[in-house]
Amino acid sequence: MRTLGVELNFNNVVAIFSVVIPVLAFFWEFVVIRRKRLGYRLQMDTLATDTAHAPSADVLARMRDDGHELVEP
Repeated sequence: MRTLGVELNFNNVVAIFSVVIPVLAFFWEFVVIRRKRLGYRLQMDTLATDTAHAPSADVLARMRDDGHELVEP
């Protein structure tokens, strides 16, 4: 039997999987399911010290669980 000159060792198997898996994931997400996601980030131009005095600062510490203050929010 004639070989193609490619030896199947661990490095070659990892290289093949590292190409095949992302291609299959892309095919599954955008061809089969046809899901489109929109993501965004909001960048705020404030310092951490600016938000320490805001009305919403320390909101987790002021939260209550059934009328009782949270022990470790």
